[in-house]
Amino acid sequence: MVTNGTSTPTEAYSGKDPGGSLESAIAYCSRGVRPDGSYDGVPEGEVSPHQWRLLGEWARNGNLILPSELSPEREGGREDDVRFDESSQRWLKFTKPWLAGFTVEVVGESLIMLPATPLQYLHRWRAANRDLGDDAQLVGIAKDRSGDRIVISQLDTPGDPASWDEIDKLFAGE
Repeated sequence: MVTNGTSTPTEAYSGKDPGGSLESAIAYCSRGVRPDGSYDGVPEGEVSPHQWRLLGEWARNGNLILPSELSPEREGGREDDVRFDESSQRWLKFTKPWLAGFTVEVVGESLIMLPATPLQYLHRWRAANRDLGDDAQLVGIAKDRSGDRIVISQLDTPGDPASWDEIDKLFAGE
């Protein structure tokens, strides 16, 4: 990845998946803290920091720490801030600092949204690629004053938003 001599921040981003990095990062971060490689019995508060450390190692080893000038252009929703890369026609999605989106958990009869671990976030993107035909790619890790951010790119797909009926049919396999 080019990090010097670029005239715009997105020139440091090639628009291409750096060699199956989503799968590679999932494999690397799947190593748990226990000797057997699992997270069984590990206090919940220790899992996410451990995965952030692993993801940082993975990014450093793969030269996927992004240049500081590659940062979001606008604030997004609760999970990501965004930047559009004109040359690749892809959205760069930066997680909020030290956060990895949300996951859904069933508690009693209710669904609740909880902060996701980095591994849950990466698994969710892999599932979106597989099950929804998405083309999300892991770009790397952005570092700024507020903390580390996972950066995913996603193809810009112009068009009309799907209706709820269309979404229901998709999930029902019709």
